[in-house]
Amino acid sequence: MSDQAKATLDEASLAENRAGRLSDAQRRRFASFARNDGKNELALTLVLGMVAGVMFVGRGPAGEANQRLLIGAACVIGAIVFLVRGLTGADSLSRDLGDTHIDRVEGAVEREEVHVSGGRGHAAPTLYLAVGGRRYHAFRDAYDAAPEAGHVALYVLRHSGRVVNLERLPDPALPAGALDQPVDLIHTLAPSLRSHDQVARSEARAEFEQLAGAEKARIEANMVRGATAPPPDQRDPRPLSASLPGTWAGAGAKAVFGTDGSAVMTWFGREMAGRWSVDAHGRLHLGLAGRDQAVDAWIADDTLTVTMDGTGFSLQRAPG
Repeated sequence: MSDQAKATLDEASLAENRAGRLSDAQRRRFASFARNDGKNELALTLVLGMVAGVMFVGRGPAGEANQRLLIGAACVIGAIVFLVRGLTGADSLSRDLGDTHIDRVEGAVEREEVHVSGGRGHAAPTLYLAVGGRRYHAFRDAYDAAPEAGHVALYVLRHSGRVVNLERLPDPALPAGALDQPVDLIHTLAPSLRSHDQVARSEARAEFEQLAGAEKARIEANMVRGATAPPPDQRDPRPLSASLPGTWAGAGAKAVFGTDGSAVMTWFGREMAGRWSVDAHGRLHLGLAGRDQAVDAWIADDTLTVTMDGTGFSLQRAPG
């Protein structure tokens, strides 16, 4: 989930949108877009008419006469279509402004930028928000307001499919036990993350981001900023080498320190085995995954705090 995602794109219009209507401000905004579209269509009509004139009266090889006539006829037909649309407001956006209802679509969202190559310069990408297996055209503000993964409600114009508003919805609860075995859930989500089905892919991405956020929160809840060891009378009176053996757990991690110096650390389902020891200065040495790291550690009230550079992480002694 993007940290920049807004809870709502247009809070002032949300009540009207929830009732299935455009707000006055939204209607003025999209009316301006419709007028610009109408001008563009009339301009295109003029261009097609000029091309048709060149095709009909221009000279060229006799063998290409039929081809020129066909191109000219196609341009005339196109010019007529765009002329009618521009003069009558028959385009989809104008039809939306004449309609009294907008639609609400809910589901996991996916953002998509479509870049058109070719020509001079770099044209701005066309932006879409996909929900429920359908893509909806979004302006930049709506696109940026959408989370990279998560659940939303889109308010869209019925005929043109343009997004007029967006609100973030709460994510469904994670499956039972997901935080105890996060790796199992990740393995379950992996096929859907690679799926060609937009709905399945977006739902899996939203669940993965939710899991990552929950794990981050659990880690931060067990972190101690500016951690310093309490006075000796508040700590376990035994030497660390004698009080450390046992099982410690918290925030997705579990550490088992054996009396023989063995150490097994399980971090979000990934297990690492190694060795531990306490040096003459009372610092804990952990040899895991081919690395030996010296950290400050102490035990107080059955809580093991391991700290490095002033940031500590706490684990609780497991029963038994």
